[in-house]
Amino acid sequence: MKRSSAAESSLLEAWYARGRAAYPELDLDRTAFAAQLSRSEPAPDASADVDTSIEDIYLVAACVARIERAARIFRDRFGPKIRRALERLSLSAAAREDLEQHLYERLLVGTATAEPQIKTFAGRAPLAAWLVVVAQRAGLASLRAERAHARARDGAASQRMAQSIFGPAAEYAEGGVIKEQVRPLVKQALARALAELPARQRTVLHLQVVGGAGVERLARMYGVSPSTISRWVARARAAILQRTRDLLSTELRLTPAETDSLMTLVASQLEVSVADLEVPGA
Repeated sequence: MKRSSAAESSLLEAWYARGRAAYPELDLDRTAFAAQLSRSEPAPDASADVDTSIEDIYLVAACVARIERAARIFRDRFGPKIRRALERLSLSAAAREDLEQHLYERLLVGTATAEPQIKTFAGRAPLAAWLVVVAQRAGLASLRAERAHARARDGAASQRMAQSIFGPAAEYAEGGVIKEQVRPLVKQALARALAELPARQRTVLHLQVVGGAGVERLARMYGVSPSTISRWVARARAAILQRTRDLLSTELRLTPAETDSLMTLVASQLEVSVADLEVPGA
């Protein structure tokens, strides 16, 4: 991990010993472990993340190094979590099976043009949480064609917002044009606000909105209390809404009252935008 303390041999040795104790059957050398450790970037405000993710990083390093039995241990431990994540996305049994196999290939083998995705694990969140996000992203990508209801909701909300700002649609022959002009601005503002969130907040919000994870489950994942998870989510949502409000108010040159009207649309778009959010190295 990109910390000065990681360079200290005594600390590296302690971390290596912890990983080896967790997975004694995986004969990973220190060089390979240190290489994966150097690719990890814990959140600056979560110094304890390094300590709690060492075992995950050790297993990831073993998978990257193609250590015998590492892939099997990985699938045995995290396969059920990946399957449950896919089951929430209304995929057929056959589609889930195909997607799960494709995920393992991407994660552990890679492609002709890309390294194994597991190599990008940065240790900012527990490996289980990161894998759930990866699985959900892959599942959502396969369901793009079936998300007409989300686009319809987007359009309806955009029309309501256009009416609240510009007046009744009957007074505007080009009401549909107004709707199409406003919608991209809302999406862009939301995407920017989401991207500015700290990595941990993005991951937790994604797990809750897309994966349907409750605070109790998230608390177990992160080893914190449910009230802490609730605070993280509340802060993330408040930060997104405030930042989006500021961006749209400036972009559209709205009065405070008009900006208030906009926030109904922002709230309706929040879940769709989180589902579309890329979560690199969560």
